[in-house]
Amino acid sequence: MKGLIKGFIDLIYPPSCLVCGHSSQELVCPDCLRKLPFINSCFCKKCGKPTLHSVFNCQACKGKRVYFSLCRSLGKYEEPLKGLIHQFKYSHRKNLAFFFASFVTEHFDNLISPVDLITFIPMLSPKERERGYNQAELLGREIANLARKPIEPTLYFKRKIKEQNTLKLEERKNNVKDAFSIKLRFGLDLKGKTVLLVDDVYTTGSTVIEASKVLKKAGVKEVRVITLARVP
Repeated sequence: MKGLIKGFIDLIYPPSCLVCGHSSQELVCPDCLRKLPFINSCFCKKCGKPTLHSVFNCQACKGKRVYFSLCRSLGKYEEPLKGLIHQFKYSHRKNLAFFFASFVTEHFDNLISPVDLITFIPMLSPKERERGYNQAELLGREIANLARKPIEPTLYFKRKIKEQNTLKLEERKNNVKDAFSIKLRFGLDLKGKTVLLVDDVYTTGSTVIEASKVLKKAGVKEVRVITLARVP
């Protein structure tokens, strides 16, 4: 029955590519898929920032205590990846979680394999109620499912913060400073664990750095970070 209903809907509203709008059975057609700005070659081995030559500490993270051991981003925060992320976050395109997670697990298999646990950047409760979901959690759960890793909501906001994307770059660090706390279900111990922290976009790194600091204070041995995109 579901197949018949889907076929009827597809007949009336033919599926189309989320990028170009042309007819496509996939969320993103092959032509647009080739245009995604993946970070495949030169980048900072510490924070994942795209660079002209591969380095172990770029200008963005040199001399900065970042708390995570490494961070990798699927691509640059440029079109068409930027538009897809916006649809994922603001247009209820929750099915993009599996689309993105498939690429993440393929590209970063060696990074994910050693982790004991996956977690994600939380969202303030009023904002999550308004949106209906936390895109970082959806992405994290799809990655966990594909990689066959446990996932736990270990972090929460202990105070209200402003939305990072509304602030100037220099204001973002203070906005999230001491904003996170740890909340674990009974029986879960983070001590000695290698944890993968998932978020959507890395801009200044303030959010994942602060979250990594809290996880380390809770006894986590190593924090690895994955985001969908990196602002160059």
